[in-house]
Amino acid sequence: MLNKLLECLIKDIQLLLWNKVTHSQPYFLIYMILNFLW
Repeated sequence: MLNKLLECLIKDIQLLLWNKVTHSQPYFLIYMILNFLW
């Protein structure tokens, strides 16, 4: 149950990040770095 909630939360955050990414480049770099680290 908790895992499901976490999964949804992570997806939401990723979507938010992605939306910001389309508006500004710095976020895109941060997003790429975070993806690389994980």
